[in-house]
Amino acid sequence: MLKEQSDKEDLSLRVDDILVSDGILRFTTAMTYTARNDTTTGFSFQTIDVPGHGLVLLPFSFSEVEFNEQVIVPSIGVRYGASSKLQFSATTSWIASQTKSFNSQNGSSEQSNSRFSGVSLGMSYLLREDNSLGPAVVLDYNISAIENNGSDKNSYSYGKTNQLGLTLYKVVDPAILTTNFGYNHSGSREISGTSYSSNTSLSFSPSISLALNDRITTSTGVSFQSISSLGVNNIEVAPARTNAQFNFGMGYSLDEGQNIQVYS
Repeated sequence: MLKEQSDKEDLSLRVDDILVSDGILRFTTAMTYTARNDTTTGFSFQTIDVPGHGLVLLPFSFSEVEFNEQVIVPSIGVRYGASSKLQFSATTSWIASQTKSFNSQNGSSEQSNSRFSGVSLGMSYLLREDNSLGPAVVLDYNISAIENNGSDKNSYSYGKTNQLGLTLYKVVDPAILTTNFGYNHSGSREISGTSYSSNTSLSFSPSISLALNDRITTSTGVSFQSISSLGVNNIEVAPARTNAQFNFGMGYSLDEGQNIQVYS
């Protein structure tokens, strides 16, 4: 006999994306892909992976440069519900990038790189449950236990990046309203003889997830992020900036324990 799943049960899968149930061990896999094209007049640039700022272009010679960059970051994670309110998590990731560039001085060039990216550890705690008096409140903390910022063994840093988040969510069948506040601090470090200053970022991300039926869920939201400036060898290479982006995602439930989600 087939069991029909209600929208409420489907929404519980979306709530599990925030906090898994007591005694549940959940494995996750993810793939992030980004691509960009740009033309600059002035310095040629080299891409450096800096935690808290992502991929930063550092100047090294003067010319007009056209470049195309593609980055893929696959990751594997595990989350465990230690109790009805406490969750522990761990994630490891890999990064592969390809950059094609052309400038008037040196012609065209292509650079590819793939490497282990890092390991992060996290903890989430339910401060308040969702009820008629207000939304649920979840406190999150993550630390980048290992970060590989370059292509050699001297590029590793340990425990330098810390993230603190506060998530509020409210289930209004057939929707989940979510708001996330985040703070990220990336400590100063020296990588292969280059000194990087510490930097911070603040984020605010409201979203809504809607269960269309017993298998398909959509998610729509916006993200705002304020990032401090970045200094390399006491020279500012990335000014303070504010980013805003629109996010859309769709999830498909294969069964009660497996689901696929795609975001852009």
